[in-house]
Amino acid sequence: MLGDSIRRRRGDRLGWLNKRRTGGPEAPRPPLAARTVLNWMLAGLAAILLSFGTGYALAVQVLFPAPDYRSGAEVPVPRLIGRELGDAEREIEAAGLQLGEVTRLPHPSKRAGEVLAQTPLPEQQLPPGGEVRLAISAGPARATVPDVVGLPADDAAGLAHRMGFEVNRRTEVAPSAVGRVIRVVPAPGTEQVLPASVTLFVGTEPESWLPPVPEDEAGGEDAGADS
Repeated sequence: MLGDSIRRRRGDRLGWLNKRRTGGPEAPRPPLAARTVLNWMLAGLAAILLSFGTGYALAVQVLFPAPDYRSGAEVPVPRLIGRELGDAEREIEAAGLQLGEVTRLPHPSKRAGEVLAQTPLPEQQLPPGGEVRLAISAGPARATVPDVVGLPADDAAGLAHRMGFEVNRRTEVAPSAVGRVIRVVPAPGTEQVLPASVTLFVGTEPESWLPPVPEDEAGGEDAGADS
């Protein structure tokens, strides 16, 4: 009897579903208790999924927060080109940054200590305490006139040229120093702003010279010879 009852109930449910699919007369719906249980199961599953998703999102935000580039955590680098080194350093510190390596480069027209270049560039972002490196002018290039007295002329000229000087040559009679530098102008040890030139005086042999013979003496000698 119990088996017959179960089969009848199963047949009723299958018949109701078949009539729903085929468009036949509407069959009576399943009992209210069954629909209520199904609805509660679906609601519980949705609540579990929602709780899991919310918890996962919160965990990701707490453990692995995305960088916020609009939060103002980074500092814009100030424009320093053209400033004096001391002023540039104070401005860097006021921005919450620090001065890094400073490189000095000769410049023909910029005054010594003026900022020529910077890295990072102006308005780029750095974290607080980041370093700003500067290149500053060392002023015009300078060189000291080398002491090349006594050197062969070619060697002395090459050395002066490598130090940045334009070389001029002059000769002076100096039998004991033929082909060698006997003096330099400006004097060795003088500091010059480049571009500059030096003059090397090179020793040379004296020219052979005989006084001219007077014509009357020359004629008298010829007349004596004829007599």
